[in-house]
Amino acid sequence: NKYPFVAYQFDLFQQCIKALSVHNAFQGKHASVGERSMLGVFQDVVQRIETKDETVLVSFDLLYEGLRSTIRGEIQSAIILAEKNLDDENAKRVLKALFMVKYYPNFKTTARNISTLMINDMHVDTKEHDKKVNEALNLLENQDYIQRNGDLYEYLTDDEKSIQEEIKATDIDDGQVINLFKEIIFDTIIGENKIRYIENKQEYDFTSKVDGVILGKEKELTIEIITPNFRDHDKEDLLKGQTMGYNTLLMMVLPDENKMFEDVIMYLKTDKYIRIAQSTTNKDNVKRILFEKAQNNTKRRGDLVILLRRLLAESTVYMNGMKQDVNGSSDGKTRVINAFQNLIKLAYPNLKMLGKTIFSEETIKSIIKSRQDDLFGTDDTTMSEAESEMLNIIHRRKKQSDRTSLVDLRDYFSRKPYGWYQNAIWSIAAKLYKRNKLEFKQDSNLLDDDGVLNALMNNRLYSNTLLEPLVEIDPKLIKELATVYNEFFDETCPVKEARDVANAFKN
Repeated sequence: NKYPFVAYQFDLFQQCIKALSVHNAFQGKHASVGERSMLGVFQDVVQRIETKDETVLVSFDLLYEGLRSTIRGEIQSAIILAEKNLDDENAKRVLKALFMVKYYPNFKTTARNISTLMINDMHVDTKEHDKKVNEALNLLENQDYIQRNGDLYEYLTDDEKSIQEEIKATDIDDGQVINLFKEIIFDTIIGENKIRYIENKQEYDFTSKVDGVILGKEKELTIEIITPNFRDHDKEDLLKGQTMGYNTLLMMVLPDENKMFEDVIMYLKTDKYIRIAQSTTNKDNVKRILFEKAQNNTKRRGDLVILLRRLLAESTVYMNGMKQDVNGSSDGKTRVINAFQNLIKLAYPNLKMLGKTIFSEETIKSIIKSRQDDLFGTDDTTMSEAESEMLNIIHRRKKQSDRTSLVDLRDYFSRKPYGWYQNAIWSIAAKLYKRNKLEFKQDSNLLDDDGVLNALMNNRLYSNTLLEPLVEIDPKLIKELATVYNEFFDETCPVKEARDVANAFKN
């Protein structure tokens, strides 16, 4: 029976004093601490609590009291200062326990583990006990007696405390905060500036936006991340309203998360401070502290990536004034991709005109090289909705005295409400050409099949290649011209469309 001690305390205490000894925490003849000294500490602790109730247990901070006289003054100066300046007895006890485990890395100083160290009664109310420990940790952190790295807390020596205070005093601006969210969410978690629309296997680029700030070049589609730092983060109706009428905006609102923003600020301040403070003239102790700060900050950023990936997966999605149901996922990037599918459908309702066909360069070549009858038969009713739409637009531009180049055509149909991709646009234009509904020109010269294909395959020719709707010619006139061909060449004209009949005479 080890009462009033708890079994784990013996080994933990032994490891802690070994670690303290390695870091020269003890003075003079006490520099090497052995089992006899440990026994003396346990005896001292028992004497301190012998008048307490039978339910009393030894909390880990009491073991510090047994070592106090052997520890170098500068190492424990923070405790001495806290005893003078703090009214919270619980905070003082927590600080002593953190001092004891400072140099023993195998003990993870989470709030839960620290709370376990501080239990001093068999009948402790664990909920109330945990609350008091957390309050003590917050107080100590705010006053720079300790520092927090993720969910781990650490006692600060004099030099560490001084540097920590300087870090907290380092200035950063809102732009740096926004940019860090952008780097983590867009550059690291999403990791791409285009997202594939699954139905047509095409990639669509987007604007990156955080808390109302556009980052980078603005595109037609926008993904905006609203962080808990945003002033209207908790105003759902206002956020819905900001998306209303904007069918190209996908808004993802991250849930609130305790201490996340504090970690973002601390990461930025630490990163800036280390870059400024690095110097070959620094004392060895300062160099060590800065090195450890840099290591901790790297871990802090890694923890932020993990946290924000989870928050992104749990985010609330708004589009066009409504909360969206998005297929669930525990991965943040997957949720963004799934939500983006809905955005494409909302922004580009005319994308469905293309049907299920996946258009490629091979599609374009196949259309141009095929005979008209093989493609369409002899019936214009086979003209697709996409072809009719494109032809109507080109006719409308013609009536408005607007020229239509390949660049104009691509720019028009790649934007909302279409969202068509280049190979699809060129394929539809090629079909209209083969139907003799369009003609292609360069420098007023009509292009034949080879010329059209070359124009569609060469982006340097896009701006100089114009599309003209063909004038409808009376079928009687075409028939008469075909009859002339028959009489002149003593053979039946092999084609039926006006342009083809005219070209037959050239050939």
